[in-house]
Amino acid sequence: MKKLHGSLALIVATAFSGHAFAQTTPAPAAPVAPAAPAAEATPPATAAATVEAPAAPPPVDAAPAVEATPTPAPVEAAPAVVEPAAEAAPPPPPAKLSVGKDATGFFQPGFVVQFWTTYEHQDLIKDQLAFRIKRAEVTFKGDIIPSKVSYKIMFDPSKLLTLSATPPGTDATTGAVTAPTVTQNGASAMLQDVNLTYSSDYVDTTLGQFKVPVSIDSLTPSNKLLFHDRADIVTGSTSFRAPSAFPTGAYGERRDLGVKFDKKLGDYFYYNVSLFNGTGQNAAELPFDTEKDGALRLEVYPISGLTIAGAGLTTLGKRNHQARDRISAAVRYEGNGLSATGEYITGWDTGAAGGKGLNGAGWYVMGGYQIGNLQPIVRVGQVDPNTDSAVKKDSWMKYEAGVNYYVQAQEVRFSVVGQMTQFENSDIKPILGAVGAAQLSF
Repeated sequence: MKKLHGSLALIVATAFSGHAFAQTTPAPAAPVAPAAPAAEATPPATAAATVEAPAAPPPVDAAPAVEATPTPAPVEAAPAVVEPAAEAAPPPPPAKLSVGKDATGFFQPGFVVQFWTTYEHQDLIKDQLAFRIKRAEVTFKGDIIPSKVSYKIMFDPSKLLTLSATPPGTDATTGAVTAPTVTQNGASAMLQDVNLTYSSDYVDTTLGQFKVPVSIDSLTPSNKLLFHDRADIVTGSTSFRAPSAFPTGAYGERRDLGVKFDKKLGDYFYYNVSLFNGTGQNAAELPFDTEKDGALRLEVYPISGLTIAGAGLTTLGKRNHQARDRISAAVRYEGNGLSATGEYITGWDTGAAGGKGLNGAGWYVMGGYQIGNLQPIVRVGQVDPNTDSAVKKDSWMKYEAGVNYYVQAQEVRFSVVGQMTQFENSDIKPILGAVGAAQLSF
């Protein structure tokens, strides 16, 4: 045991001596004790003094590195399919064509065709069924200088020329041969309107051939008429088969050559002052004639859609040839699906011999109400070609009712109308009729 203690002391001293050596001068070595008899091998002191640190746990094998999945070779993207851009819709065809030196004016064609199928029945007279092209109006209008100088030409190929002929002959006294003559009825000529207009802020001046401004029904464009044709007091006709009956009743449907000054001022007033040859459509002026027909028409529009109009026409000058006088008054309303018109016209016609002249008068009222594409219509009118109390039973009444079907506004329209004409003279049987009309216009 003493030997063991000595050995331990030696080990401790050695350890401390090493430490002290590092700090101070080493101390003299102690005398070595005599060797003791050998004992069982004891682990070396150094092994006892140096305490082994616990063995580190065996290294844990790191998880085998996961092989990175090889990045697939980039797949070349398919080229994007670019949808072709939708083609822009072509612009609509122009409603007007440019004209003039600087292409600032315009040219606009128009067309109105009306086809009739008519039927009439009158006791003691054979029935009549007929087809007729009532109108085939071709119009060219436009501006030469915008809003300053305009023009209009309208002709109607459906008009039939009415000719009167005198055959050649031999003068019984002189033996001279007379040449044949042919006279054309100007009102039946194809040429209807020809006018040139110069516009300004307060007056538009028009030269040419156009309608006399007496009747509101006559001044309404053909394709915008409520019925297939105008009222009897305007046209002077009683039936399809006798369009020239009572011609003196034709107080509105008349064209003439002349000049007019007119303008709509603002939204409430329109005036028309005109001067005509007085000889009618496509007719030359009489030689050495200074007589002219003068006309005045005034219209007011107190509310939207309402027109109140008055007009007068008279022959100016010496009135040596046939003279005429006209007075008319009219009211029209168009709006909210309703169209209604009433008009009264009276007139006097005086021959070259002068005198009292022939006085006639007439009126009509008509209306329609549009429901979708359908428009029921009705009209009642009267004409008295001679209001002289000494002349009896020469007037007539006409009753009409029907329906318009608008396929596309006034551009495509179909109409069916039934009518009855009743005469004041009971010896003349009433005329029952019907008309189917088709209209195309643009």
